[in-house]
Amino acid sequence: MKWTRYKFSVLLWALLVAWGVSHSVSVFNNEVCPETPLCVFKWEDCGYSAYQVEFLGEKISFTLPLQKVTEFFDSEQIIRYRQQVALTMDKIGQLMEALIREASLMWPR
Repeated sequence: MKWTRYKFSVLLWALLVAWGVSHSVSVFNNEVCPETPLCVFKWEDCGYSAYQVEFLGEKISFTLPLQKVTEFFDSEQIIRYRQQVALTMDKIGQLMEALIREASLMWPR
């Protein structure tokens, strides 16, 4: 119950802050009348995994290096990690099987 109240409170606070910023920007655009109206947040897809984000008039351009991400997941380090996880899960499965076998021997049916 407390967790739900917490989530609701955080959501309400975020909505109030977003509304306040939006209202302030709209009042600024009406009072100052800049050449290009100020926008709080704008996300633009420029193609070829390039994006441009505008936040309160400041522009940031970036590209998502999809090739590097796929190279990372195919790297030796990640392959070894996957193998270690598989071995660990296999050992855990064997231990659980042995535990269940012994528990079934201890409790008659």
